[in-house]
Amino acid sequence: MPNQHTLERALRYDIHRWSEAPSVEEAIRQLCKELQSIPAFIRRESLTVKLLKSIILNLYAHSLADSDYYTAYYRMKGKYNKGGRYNTLHISYSLVSVVDGLESLGYIENHLGFYDRRDGGNSRMSRMRATPKLLRLLSEAHAVHPHMLRTAPDRECIILRTPDATGKQREMDYNDTELTNQLRADVQAYNALLSRSQIDIVLPHDVAEEDRLKPDLTNRFVQRIFNNGCWNQGGRFFGGWWQSLPKRYRRGITIDGTPSIELDFSGLHIALLYALEGIDYEAEGWSDPYSIDTVEQTPELRKLLKTVLLIALNAKDLNTTILAVREEIRTRQDLSWAVDRRINVEELVLKFLHRHKQISRYFFSGKGIWLQNIDSSIAARTLKYLTHLNIPALCLHDSFIVSQDQFCVLLQAMSTSYCNELGTRTQRNWDDANPRIKASGYRADMVNTIVQENLHTKYDFTYKQ
Repeated sequence: MPNQHTLERALRYDIHRWSEAPSVEEAIRQLCKELQSIPAFIRRESLTVKLLKSIILNLYAHSLADSDYYTAYYRMKGKYNKGGRYNTLHISYSLVSVVDGLESLGYIENHLGFYDRRDGGNSRMSRMRATPKLLRLLSEAHAVHPHMLRTAPDRECIILRTPDATGKQREMDYNDTELTNQLRADVQAYNALLSRSQIDIVLPHDVAEEDRLKPDLTNRFVQRIFNNGCWNQGGRFFGGWWQSLPKRYRRGITIDGTPSIELDFSGLHIALLYALEGIDYEAEGWSDPYSIDTVEQTPELRKLLKTVLLIALNAKDLNTTILAVREEIRTRQDLSWAVDRRINVEELVLKFLHRHKQISRYFFSGKGIWLQNIDSSIAARTLKYLTHLNIPALCLHDSFIVSQDQFCVLLQAMSTSYCNELGTRTQRNWDDANPRIKASGYRADMVNTIVQENLHTKYDFTYKQ
């Protein structure tokens, strides 16, 4: 019997996993026959085949990441919505009976979850995992291979969410417009490029045990998620195994067999807020926006000040901001140093906000999610550029990973997209703007070498966005 710690090693069930490979179809037909032979199992064969395929592909994909991984799934009927744009395959609650049937045949191990009704209680989804019997049937008897895994055709990639009665964002349906059709076409083209690219990772030998670094490399599907029922809030790109990878390991990513490099906008949100006020932050020659003149600058302080900005944008007032920053310091391990150094949070917040008094009208405004819409639009422009040039790039909100031989074109794409988006938002010319872009995790001499090796790369960026 697995212990609680072991069961926590789980990946969520993906209702959109799919494959039409002949080897997969043969394996599913065999399993379907065995299920239909169980006297108590009564399901239409067509429904059984669909649900079986969904379950088996999830179990198989998660076993590829780590044979110890479980698949977390719901046994609550209310969690299954058979129709709508967010359930292309119409996966229903009948999935539960197929899971039970597979368990009775010895193809999976299954552990029921529980719901803790106490305030702050610790509930857990049910867990299932492929047994060696199932993995042998797939890999040995039917030669199922990872490259056969796909996402469902016509899976929705433009998601709109709205808060429910508890304030939690839930997916909502919407009517398509010219805007949503264009957004979808762009993301579909990007996903198609990712699906035909080879995206892998070479991990160091000294991976920390707590990192549990075993990504599901078959997970490449990307969506844009908008919030609060509005197309001008949120809109960031989510999905792809690289987004859950700790930053220190991302240098090991390879794209089509080539080592990668990551570029990110430094101090993007503050630069955008200044730009909306007609001020080019970089042109002013000011120092790192996440710094305070009277406080020693460290990477740890920079991370804390980024947290201060995020909270200040969304909090209702100064006092709420200070309390929220204190709570972040208390609960986040990466900010715990502030407790040891006895940082005066109130003083730190006041100094930071005073330093950026030119953009004070955005503090305590709830504009954080709106600001995300601007950075997501810059990301969308950048990815559209690169997709048009058939250059795969991995998006991490305000940073991008490409193969090293595409360093210069990514740099130009990011800069051009930044200027174009600001021009659209402010109705003024930002062509001379020079956003702060850095190569994450690379020494200056390494970056210079990569630049010199790729200076010959030239592209025409007059492509209409």
